[in-house]
Amino acid sequence: VQNKNIEIIPSKIQVDKEFASGSTASTILAGMVSEQASIVASANNVESTIADIIPAGVSTSIEFELPEIIHVGEAFPYVIHEVDIFGTPLEKIKQIGMSTSGGIKNDEDQQYLIVRNQGQGKVAVIADVGADTKIFEAFSNTMNVEVVANKEKVRVGEKTHLAVISDIPNLEITIDSPVTFTKIKEQDDNSESISFLAYPDREGIFDVTVTAQKNGYTPVTKSLIFEAVRLFDLTVNAVSTEDGKEISAKHTLIISNQTINGVNTPYKKELGPSEIMMSFPPEQKIGDRVYSLKKLQTGNEEFLNEHNIEFFLDGNTEVTAYYDRMIKVDVAGAEGSGFYPYGQKVTLSVPPKDKMSFLIRET
Repeated sequence: VQNKNIEIIPSKIQVDKEFASGSTASTILAGMVSEQASIVASANNVESTIADIIPAGVSTSIEFELPEIIHVGEAFPYVIHEVDIFGTPLEKIKQIGMSTSGGIKNDEDQQYLIVRNQGQGKVAVIADVGADTKIFEAFSNTMNVEVVANKEKVRVGEKTHLAVISDIPNLEITIDSPVTFTKIKEQDDNSESISFLAYPDREGIFDVTVTAQKNGYTPVTKSLIFEAVRLFDLTVNAVSTEDGKEISAKHTLIISNQTINGVNTPYKKELGPSEIMMSFPPEQKIGDRVYSLKKLQTGNEEFLNEHNIEFFLDGNTEVTAYYDRMIKVDVAGAEGSGFYPYGQKVTLSVPPKDKMSFLIRET
């Protein structure tokens, strides 16, 4: 090529030799290339041509490496290298920017990533000489979790126990409930359960959601329902005044106009707020013994010579019937015969006789 004109970008290539070769008078350049360079060649009536020269050992891009399969919650390393045109790593570098899918955290030293979400994720990094993107799959372990409540129906103000049982120790438990639950027992390596207590302060049906979490495990959520109601204990006893021991006495119980006959003591029933009426027979025969009702007592209130009592149940209430054991005294011809409380002193009287008949026999 005649009138050739070859331009070399300054400082990029150090030309040691230039010579022509062949009948076409081609120009051959020889020299040293220490970094990426371009050669622009031009000739008369010919468009200029540009040739890029990228030598080995010169950074051209980056290579971003991280594991393809990652355990959720576990820190995993990643590395970024500058590489040359042949992909040879030249130098470990740090990114100047990073973009990730949700649930991925980068540590302050830019050496580890932690994934919080299970499934596919993406991380993109950018550096001075290029950018790269990697896709990975995150997995998590599974755990068995069971939530157990001691009762489905509890009293207002009564202790309510909730246990979270799992085969995985040291769980983080979150409870979403209208009623506040307080942890009373921690889970450790030797225990499978975590215990909570609540004291419902009002009536209602409450939804409770329990979430168990731990790094590296899929969270488990369980739900349950319990009801808080106003319930009270109605306790009925019968006691002998002879020795203070309990006896089995029949009575009639009316709860909000519903009659229950032939109820034996001791008797205990759990009830909501109710109108209560009780009727005790004046005499009870138990085996070969006879008892007579002396009084009824509820709380600090006594009812002497009363067989029936009425009250409104709005708290735990105990009713006690006191019976005297009766002894029958029967003396022919004496005044004062009848039934008397056991141990009572009895006075009998015999009316005077005006005359007496004697039987006289001869001997």
